[in-house]
Amino acid sequence: MRKRIERELSKCIGNETIDAVITSPPYLNKIEYSRVYGIEELLFFSKPENSFVRSFIGTECDSKETLFPELNLPAEANAYLLDLKKVLEELYKVCRPGANMAFVIGTSWFGDKNNPSQSVHVECDVLLSRMAEEIGFKTEKIYIVAERFFTIDRVVKIGRARESVVVLTK
Repeated sequence: MRKRIERELSKCIGNETIDAVITSPPYLNKIEYSRVYGIEELLFFSKPENSFVRSFIGTECDSKETLFPELNLPAEANAYLLDLKKVLEELYKVCRPGANMAFVIGTSWFGDKNNPSQSVHVECDVLLSRMAEEIGFKTEKIYIVAERFFTIDRVVKIGRARESVVVLTK
């Protein structure tokens, strides 16, 4: 049985001790992360049946909770957002009042090459902001820092993806 790594920062850092956070969580629907971090898994963890990295980027989820049911998001997107919510909850515990945070995050598309009009754009920056505010953070601003076309099979343009910096305060 595989051991899951939990995100309990308050156990090792302590509550209300952090003044600033700058982070860039793995982008939703970017499979390369499991390949990129494979060497770290081999060096620091016993060989798992399935990659633990994959469990933290939206491909595995034990929860039946559905975030944003009105958006009818793919299961992978829901699992990814549940992971982000856990991170935000822990950050709320360890950050001091007035702490500043910046999340570099990208939007994602789930497309069907046979029916591109049925593709789903997951606005991770906006959804991160909504979750953060529900937890108690304040969104100062969402800066769009890059935009590009999202394609299927590298040639069929189905929409625009963006990379943003979400600035929050506690």
